[in-house]
Amino acid sequence: MSGGGRFVGEGVDRVDVAGLLDGSAAFVADLVPPDALHVAFVRSGLASARIVSVDPAEAKAAPGVVRVLTGAELARHVAPIRPPANSRAPQRFRDFYQVISHPRQIPCLAVDEVRYVGEAVAAVVATDRYLAEDAAALVSVDYEQRAAVAGLDDALAPDAPRVHADLDDNLAVSLTLAKGDPVTRGEDLVVVEGEYRIARQTGLSIECRGVLAQPEDGRLSVWSSTQVPFILRQLLCAATGWEPERVRVRAPEVGGGFGPKASVYAEEVVVPWLAHELGRPVVWLEDRYENLTAATQARDNLHRTRLTVDGDGRIVSWEDDFLVDLGVHNFWMVGVVANTAMHLLGAYRIPSVRITGRAVFSNKTPTAQYRGAGRPEASFALERSLDHAARRLGVTPAKLRQLNILGPDDLPHPQGVPYRDGVDVVYDGRDYARVLTAALDLVGEDDLADLKRAALPHERVGFGVGVYMEATARGPAEPETARVRLTPTGTLAVATGTGPSGQAHRTVFAQVAADAAGVELAGVEVTVADTDAVPQGLGSFASRSAVVAGSAVRLAVGQAVDAGRAALRELLGA
Repeated sequence: MSGGGRFVGEGVDRVDVAGLLDGSAAFVADLVPPDALHVAFVRSGLASARIVSVDPAEAKAAPGVVRVLTGAELARHVAPIRPPANSRAPQRFRDFYQVISHPRQIPCLAVDEVRYVGEAVAAVVATDRYLAEDAAALVSVDYEQRAAVAGLDDALAPDAPRVHADLDDNLAVSLTLAKGDPVTRGEDLVVVEGEYRIARQTGLSIECRGVLAQPEDGRLSVWSSTQVPFILRQLLCAATGWEPERVRVRAPEVGGGFGPKASVYAEEVVVPWLAHELGRPVVWLEDRYENLTAATQARDNLHRTRLTVDGDGRIVSWEDDFLVDLGVHNFWMVGVVANTAMHLLGAYRIPSVRITGRAVFSNKTPTAQYRGAGRPEASFALERSLDHAARRLGVTPAKLRQLNILGPDDLPHPQGVPYRDGVDVVYDGRDYARVLTAALDLVGEDDLADLKRAALPHERVGFGVGVYMEATARGPAEPETARVRLTPTGTLAVATGTGPSGQAHRTVFAQVAADAAGVELAGVEVTVADTDAVPQGLGSFASRSAVVAGSAVRLAVGQAVDAGRAALRELLGA
């Protein structure tokens, strides 16, 4: 094989953008066949209630209705959704951080109770979405309303209602992180304390969630707007008892993910089960109201901090006791809390650290990993505390950071704590101080002065500084695979289990493959996010695809090239 040069690290024309620009790219809604049945879900309007009865009789008689499925009926055939296999941290991690956690298994449709507004109680299947929606409004649900846990301020109160009746209280996760000797208070030390709240947020993708399932040749094909096709197949098969070989999951084009689509939802089990039962294509396309009430949310933190510095501004100790409101559940509950705890270490020299992290259950929408999954919250608390200390000392925020940030003499920097995969955390950068200085150099004092002079009376001009550390792309516990073959036309066909939700995965994997094989970029075809295409994978999250899946592509192409050379030598008798 011959090629025209290296592609990784170079600006290239994307190989995957034409369909997104001309409208030919296919999202879940574009794949719906004409004979598909449509699902509408009956959802709770109460945050906490006992279900007294569900009467579907009037809905069953409505025009176009094919099926009405209640939670009690589904529970006879489908088990609750359990946390994914990779959500449990290794024992070394759990022992080090003294982790206590109470993972939840979640019913696909509520049976005896509802625990948040938007929880699905029943599913109505009809010949189109409009008829399904009309019929869903006819399902009569009798609730007995209960007191709800509204959030962090009351979740751990002694008299708080329990969100999950099998638990003693609403504590979902607790862990601790301690480094260095405790600090003895002295007169020359400056102590700043703060309380920081990070509000609940969610990722509003342009494309809402959606799932289409269709029986095909004795198997079930599932298309979902998901970031994690392999995890979806794993949890779908665990709930239904189906063999994984019977199910093919694909993610077509995904119109934004941001983390909420890296979770697995009840709808992604109910729709395939209905398709299997009815022997027909079945689809559900989330509307924006459902998205705002039922799709996973995130953040919702309270941090109580104490930062101690000496008279010169050097950090002496850092403490944070933080709470996270998980809502009714979070499949990644330990990971989210641990992310915050570990990233509170920051990019600074901090000789003494005391961190306590707790997560609570409440009667809010479930949460998941969204845009950093606990990392930005940690950075916010630490960086605001540094700003507070700078004001107390009468120095600029930039100066205080320059004094404490890790420099070339500190790096590599072993933190002495394990990450969630059990591997020790080592900062392997060369010079964080230089990065900070380079960033500050971009903000010229003259430029800032000009902006201030030009500002209108009601405008305020200034700049802030912050340092953000992020651990990403963990590999050993979350592997990806790649499959490579040379087609009869000479094209290199590359497949991986992870796929894009607006990013340029196909282009990146093509660049990696073309470089490894020594071929032109146009000579590579990439298939992504298909459980039939590769034997194992997870998905696209935590900035991992280019590193983990890209490495798998490079290794697979290398093996293919070696095999091709060996075959050629044998053919030529060399």
